[in-house]
Order: sequence, then C-alpha cells, then structure tokens
Amino acid sequence: MQRKWNRWLGWGAVLFSLVFMGVILWKSAAQLRELAWRQFMGPAAIGLVLYGVSLAAQALVWTVLAAKLSASPWGGWDIQVYCTTHLTRRLPGLPWYMAGRALAYREQGRSGEAALAASLFEWGGMFIAAVFWAALGQWGWEGVLVVLLASVILLTLLSLIWRRLPGAKKWQLLVRMPVGWLLLAIFVYLGAWLLGGEILYLLTRSLEMGLSLFDITPLWALGGGASMMMIFVPAGLGIREMTLTFLLGPYLGEGRALVIALLLRILFTVGDLMWGGMFWWVGWMLAHHLTPNTP
Repeated sequence: MQRKWNRWLGWGAVLFSLVFMGVILWKSAAQLRELAWRQFMGPAAIGLVLYGVSLAAQALVWTVLAAKLSASPWGGWDIQVYCTTHLTRRLPGLPWYMAGRALAYREQGRSGEAALAASLFEWGGMFIAAVFWAALGQWGWEGVLVVLLASVILLTLLSLIWRRLPGAKKWQLLVRMPVGWLLLAIFVYLGAWLLGGEILYLLTRSLEMGLSLFDITPLWALGGGASMMMIFVPAGLGIREMTLTFLLGPYLGEGRALVIALLLRILFTVGDLMWGGMFWWVGWMLAHHLTPNTP
C-alpha cells in the first residue's frame, strides 16, 4: 500500500509540474516568439562537451568503487553496466536502475550488494555535494561549515544506530572504502555540479542574465537536489524544470526561465545518449580486447 501511495504521489507531482509549465508557456507565448533560438546553439554545443567530461568522471568513480567493494578486477564490462543503467535511469526511475546494477553483478557471479552500495554512495555523494553548493550560495562559507558539521554528526549517529540493526553486516561494504578515495569521489561530485552550473551559466548568458558562474551553480544545485529527492519520479521528470523556473524566474522572467530549464533537459538527454553510447562502446572494446586492471 505504501509503495502504491509513493507511486501516485510521484506521478501526481509530475502532473502538477507539467500543468505548471504548460500554463507558463501559454502565458509567455508572445515573449518566447521573439527569442533568437540560434543564440543557444554555441552554448549547447559546449555544454555537451562539458556534460561528457562530467559523465566520464562519475562513471569512473562508480566503476572503480564497485570493483573495490566487490574485491574483483574492474574492466570494460563494469563500464557497460554503468552506461546501460544510467540510460535506464530516465525510465522507470532511481530505485529500479540501482536494482538493475545489483542484478547485473549478481548474474555475473559478482557481489550485487557491492554494486548497490556503490550506487547508494553515488546518490548520497551527489546529494551532499548539491547541499554544499546550495549552502554556499545561500549562506556563504559559514553556512557550508554548519552543513558539514551537521552532516558529520548525523552520519555518526546513523552509523551507530545502523550497526545495531539486524543485517547490518551486509552493508559493512560502505565503511570499507579508504578515506582518500572517499574524498576524491566527493571532489568529483562537487565538480559534476560545478560543470552542470557552467552549462546552465552558458545558456543563461545568451539571454544576458547578470549572474556569475558561482551565482548560477547554487541555483542549479537547488533545482537538481530537489529532483533527486523525488526518487520515485523518473529522473525528477518535471520537478527539476519547475524548480529551476521558480529560481531563475526573478532574473529572466518565467517564460524564458522555463525555456532554459527545458533546453537543459534536452541537452542532458542528448548527452546521455551520445556519451553513454560512446562510453558503452569503449567498455565493450576494453572487455573484448584488453586485459582488465585490478582495483
């Protein structure tokens, strides 16, 4: 029953956001007809390159992390699993693509728990990085320090509670990772949000929006972080666009803000198909022609 309510709540949020965007497009139709759409072509092309860099870094972190946790060599097959499941994240949603990774590893005779633990770490790392950027934008470095301190206290308490729960040994994988590797992974996730902010900055700069990269990145982190919380909605469908429209509206106007949000969705979808397909092919080449490395 709870799963049913979660599903209905998620799709209800999608419906609301789609109606919200439809109303804005209808009200802003005259203004949007005046836009010079060609001005977005250059920034979109650069954005695709930046998205490829971000996706490659995230894929490398997850691939090596899953190998370390499962104590097995990493290779092209791991890259293929990441790329395939990353594409399926668009549909049906986050819990299912995580389960798909675990199932793929289990069918290969490897640790499905390791793949799931790596995916949970990836989601948690990206979310913490989003909170970092959002706090920096809202409260400056003082706010970041408060968030970090609160995060350490919360994680410590959760760890103490977790160890007392039945079946906790299964998740000891999450505490077996070297601290240096954890810091490197978090650095990559912080960089991923910064690259996303750069893409959004390039698009908004075409409309002469008077904000810098470090003004835009926290807004992007807020919008993306909000969509991450809707875990039962495929890739935050509509939630991110609605949130970004609300955040960018005071600077661009609602109509143009929604156009930017929709362009960002299209750019990321094209990037997933283009770069995901290319990295999958690289993984296939590694799996069939090169000897895998060891973690």
